[in-house]
Formats: sequence, C-alpha cells, structure tokens
Amino acid sequence: MEDEILGKLYFAYGSNMLTCRLEERVGKVKFLGTGALRDYKLVFNKLSKDNSGKANIIESSGAAVSGVIFSLSEDQFKKLDKNEGNGYERRMTSVLFNEQQIITSIYFAKSEFVKNNLKPTNDYLDLIICGAKEHKLNAEYIEFLHSSKAHKY
Repeated sequence: MEDEILGKLYFAYGSNMLTCRLEERVGKVKFLGTGALRDYKLVFNKLSKDNSGKANIIESSGAAVSGVIFSLSEDQFKKLDKNEGNGYERRMTSVLFNEQQIITSIYFAKSEFVKNNLKPTNDYLDLIICGAKEHKLNAEYIEFLHSSKAHKY
C-alpha cells in the first residue's frame, strides 16, 4: 500500500459508508475498498439526541462487521473527530482488507453513551443501507441491515 495513505485510513461501518454523507462532513475523500472487522458485530446501542440508536460495534467472537475504507487527511480526521465527538471516540484497529490485516481508525461509542434496547430510525438506517449498496457489500449483510428496521420515530 502506498506510504502516503498508511496511518490515514478510516473504516466506516455506519452512515459514513455513504460517500456523499462523509464528504459533506469532511470534504472530498478517496475510496480504497471494502473490508471486515472480525470478531465484532454491528449494534445500534449508541444513544442519540432523539433517543434512537446509532451504529456502534461490540466484540462478538466469530462475527464480522462489513464496512468501507477511505483515505483521509489529518485535517479531515480533525473534522470527523469533531463531528463524531458527541458520543464516539476514535481508535486504531486492525481490519481485513484485500486478504491482509491493516490498521485503520474506527469510531466506537463511548461507554457513557451506550444504552441497550435502542432502535435506529428508518431514515438513519436508510443512509447505512445506501452506503452498503453504493460499495457493493454482500447481499447477506445488506439484508441484515434491512432486518434492523423497527419503527418510525
């Protein structure tokens, strides 16, 4: 992988998988491909201001979270940190990409914002599904996302 992108990788698993949404937040980004975070699963337990659930990932042996890998500049990460700062923290984590493990930045919900039994809004979930379709994540994962729809807020 090119030296200039190492350490500047972002693994998006929520609404930021949709390129236009991410670019609204940080400017033009470079799409690198799709990847998987092994031994984690996607949940919607990050408490939002409207009491709905936003995407989060939690450890789960044998599971995997599909997502999109983008290259971001340091300035773009600063913008994203500010945007995601209300309830998320950025950590460096190993992700499977092109059959090898690479280190990317991933946002995890801060423990004080985690609450069980939350449901995502359909509008929010639609953003995630659109991002998954845009980047051609596998059909089973997209079906899982559709199955997460619960009710309107």
